[in-house]
Amino acid sequence: MRNNRLTLKNRALGYLARREYAEAELYRKLQPFSESTLQLQELMHDLKAQGYLSDVRFAQQFIEVYSRRFGVRRISYELKQRGLSDETIAPFLDQLNAQEFEYARQVWEKRFGQFKKDVLEREKQKRFLQNRGFSYDSIQRLFSFLDESEE
Repeated sequence: MRNNRLTLKNRALGYLARREYAEAELYRKLQPFSESTLQLQELMHDLKAQGYLSDVRFAQQFIEVYSRRFGVRRISYELKQRGLSDETIAPFLDQLNAQEFEYARQVWEKRFGQFKKDVLEREKQKRFLQNRGFSYDSIQRLFSFLDESEE
């Protein structure tokens, strides 16, 4: 039992050495290697107590990496899929909401580069941004901004 616990902890530390994990994500990843649920719960508690595992730190890193390519809706969905609670991610999403227009503009500029008056092309561009998780308001604001800058 003791040996298996060390092996499980070493496996967990190996995963955490490569990248941050959300608690639920790491739990699911280690579950096949654990002898009991209690053993895994104790390990997760120990990892959190020692500072190796933090949902807040995971959310910060995830948002930092993905905010340049995806909108708030997509990031929120991805974080919830990884087992983070609304309370954990809400402060980060509030901050990200304030910057979403600028990120949408950067993504649009990188992908399309130039503004076209063609309605079909504009709709295609809007769908692209929607699929990236940008809000309708940010997309509309971006296209209003682009319309104004063209005139």
